[in-house]
Parts: sequence; C-alpha cells; structure tokens
Amino acid sequence: MKTRYEFPPEHIEALLRLEPRFTEHVRRLAPPVLSLHPEPFAALMESIVSQQLSGRVATVIFDRVRASAREITPKRIADLGTEGLRGCGISQRKAACMLGAAEAALSGAVDFRALPKLSDEEAIASLTRLKGVGVWTAEMLLIFSLGRPDVLSYLDLGIRRGHMLLYGRDTEPTRREFDAFRQKVSPYGTLASLYLWQLK
Repeated sequence: MKTRYEFPPEHIEALLRLEPRFTEHVRRLAPPVLSLHPEPFAALMESIVSQQLSGRVATVIFDRVRASAREITPKRIADLGTEGLRGCGISQRKAACMLGAAEAALSGAVDFRALPKLSDEEAIASLTRLKGVGVWTAEMLLIFSLGRPDVLSYLDLGIRRGHMLLYGRDTEPTRREFDAFRQKVSPYGTLASLYLWQLK
C-alpha cells in the first residue's frame, strides 16, 4: 500500500532561498505530495510494467499481474514465469526483466531489503546491475519508493524541460549546467524535481 508524504513548509522555504526563481511557481502551484511505494521490489515491478505505456494502460496491466500473483514478491513473480506474465499483457522483453529481477532478489544478488540502508549512489549501482534497469529507473525508485530527499535526474525529459521554463531558456541545459543547478538546490533536489515536473 502506498503512503502519502507532504513536504514540510520549511523545506519549501529553504528551496526558495536557494533558488528564488521558484517563488512565483510555488505561489500558483499546489504543494507537492509524494505517493511512496514502501516495497522497493514491488515498486520496481510497477516501474518496469509502466515503461513506454500510458498511465491508464499500465495500471490495468499491473492490476492483472497483482491479481495473478496475489502478492508482488520475488517468489510470486518467479512462479508466474514468462507465460503467466505474458498472459497479463506483459511483453516478452519486460517479462524477462521482471523475472531477472525476481531471480536476483531470490538469489541475493540484489538485496532489495537492504536498499533503504544504502547511499543513493550505492542503491543506483545495485539496481542497475539488473537487466532492463537503467540509471533513470533507479533514480525514480529512489524518489517514489525510498523517499530520498535529494534526487534530481538529468535523464528525465520532464525535469530538463521544467529547467528550461524555470530559466526562460529555449534550449535544454548542458550536463554541466544541470549539475551546477543540482548543487545549488541540494539537499532539496527531490522537491525541486516535483516542482519542475509541474511547470508548464
């Protein structure tokens, strides 16, 4: 079950002190709220299912997986196997990724229960050992499952576009410019991410 996390007002105020350009947007936007999935393995399964799908379609398919497995755990996913996952509407490639993650969890190659104790960099390194899990997917897991406070992904198109709007630019930031921005808003990178996603 997902849990709701609301950012304290003092965190928003601190972000505005670090980057005053957020001020007018904070006035007109609702305060960001995180919906946290407390089980990293289940969160990763949902993330893999959602790749390149609309939100509604991804929800329908993941609900089928949940109904078939009865519980989203490494063993239950492994027990479904390729045929069971394909029967839920999962592509062959995604089924292979999900089963690979389940096998890694069962063998101990990736310890999902230990992820909350790892640093951001260590957690990303652990997750990206899995087939089909890149840095962006790992960073999203840090935000939406582990609730890490300082994640700002250069690989996310929505965040880069939000950065363009924040600074009134016609071009996306270079990696160096983005890294400078990340350092500027640290340790509130996740809060900055949520505001950048809302900018239009």
